[in-house]
Amino acid sequence: MKLIILIIIAIIMDATLHPALAESDIKACIKFQRQDYSWSHAYAVRGFTISGYDLNRFAREKGYKAHYSSYSTYFIVPWDNGGYISLDIGSSYVPSYEKIVTDQNNINWKIKEGWNYCD
Repeated sequence: MKLIILIIIAIIMDATLHPALAESDIKACIKFQRQDYSWSHAYAVRGFTISGYDLNRFAREKGYKAHYSSYSTYFIVPWDNGGYISLDIGSSYVPSYEKIVTDQNNINWKIKEGWNYCD
């Protein structure tokens, strides 16, 4: 787990040096699915997108193992406590309307672009 967090921190730092690697500071509204299949309250978050290919390449260059789909795009949300989630959004853009996606632990999330009606 610590290795994954180090990868994400390194990507965030490297993305500021190489803007083509990741699109940063995207506002999104996300909710996770609880074990009882209900949805959590909404979180207004900031994150960035990165292709699975670039995410794998970057991790391997740094000596880490990564198993992200090369043909997908991931929305990375770093948490204040040092954790993160990587949501497989599939396309190059965060969806305008709520879409169900999965994270690196196969937990379902709803995601939509922006903070409007994020409740």
